[in-house]
Amino acid sequence: MWKSECIINSHGVKKVRDANFELLRIVAMFMIIIHHYLIFGGILQNVVEGTMEYYIINAIEFACIVCVNVYVMISGYYMIKSKTKFKKILQIELQLLTYSILMYLWVVYKGEKEFNIYHLIKNFFPFIANRYWFVTAYMGLYLLIPFINKLAEVLDRKQFIRGVIILGLLLCVFKTIYPGNEVLEGRNGYSLFWFVFLYAFAGCVRLYYDKNFKKIWCFLLYVAMIAIQIYLKVILKKDSKFNIVQQYMGFGLSYNNLFIFIESVAIFFFFKSLHIKTKVLNIVINYIAGLTLGVYLYHQNDDYAWKMWERINPYQYIGSDNLFLMMMLTTCKIFVTGIIIEQCRVWIFKLFGLLKKIKFVDNCNKKIEKAFLKIGEKV
Repeated sequence: MWKSECIINSHGVKKVRDANFELLRIVAMFMIIIHHYLIFGGILQNVVEGTMEYYIINAIEFACIVCVNVYVMISGYYMIKSKTKFKKILQIELQLLTYSILMYLWVVYKGEKEFNIYHLIKNFFPFIANRYWFVTAYMGLYLLIPFINKLAEVLDRKQFIRGVIILGLLLCVFKTIYPGNEVLEGRNGYSLFWFVFLYAFAGCVRLYYDKNFKKIWCFLLYVAMIAIQIYLKVILKKDSKFNIVQQYMGFGLSYNNLFIFIESVAIFFFFKSLHIKTKVLNIVINYIAGLTLGVYLYHQNDDYAWKMWERINPYQYIGSDNLFLMMMLTTCKIFVTGIIIEQCRVWIFKLFGLLKKIKFVDNCNKKIEKAFLKIGEKV
């Protein structure tokens, strides 16, 4: 799934992925880093309200908050017609395990954290212990993909579309109108349920609305959603009458906020309409995109991230002429460092033949599945 160079379609044929969506995957990772820079760096919470800097920072945050949504939508668009492989789950889990354990041992070695056997054990089970919320939700989604795809296959066009619309109403529209309803979606899009909807929505696009729109209209819609959110959350916030409305309207930075979802759809279709014809550029984009998960696992590790943001201290640049320059330089530095670390991990895995061992386990799993199917047929 995360190795973006190719996918396996329903006929078992390898196809190279389109560089436009892989470019979006790279852009989304930059957005994730910027989002974390603003949040964990204390800028969004402490920038002086009413200043031009305040409005620009909020605009950047609203522009970048689509990052998680588009990541999942890309998977839905590709995987709705493809077969999931047990080997991919093992690859992600091994990658997750590597970062979880090594990053913990690194901060202990640097003296930034005391060694704790219980904490070490937790790092051996990153998926269960929810060491990375995004990967936990994503792997949960990956396990459900065969069933979602089967539903898409069994249900007719109207039934599947209605199902997606109902999910959208429950998890997005109703939640935006009244965010206090914790039963429908209590984690503001930080959940498996929201990922299932995003996957199904993008799958629906691939199956029934696989067309391109004019890039200018997609871009204008994207900008319009950012402008609306700034107006609602930043400007009208000053109006005391609007404070009452705010209690009932979810204009916050939630992934399942209706405006953020529309914004995500707009940028998704913008990149869908791009055509990157240069072969070399296609290869480079596909290769880098395949390493982007490592960037996330590196800079968002619970044991390492808090100290990293403390060292970088973005808060110090509030009110400075260098605020935006430092934000971009730091983002690029984190991205490049993450890419280098992930590439080294891939080389080490190949050197020790770990990928071949994963294939061996995958083959054993296939034999076990066939054995169970035969037993089931006899019963």
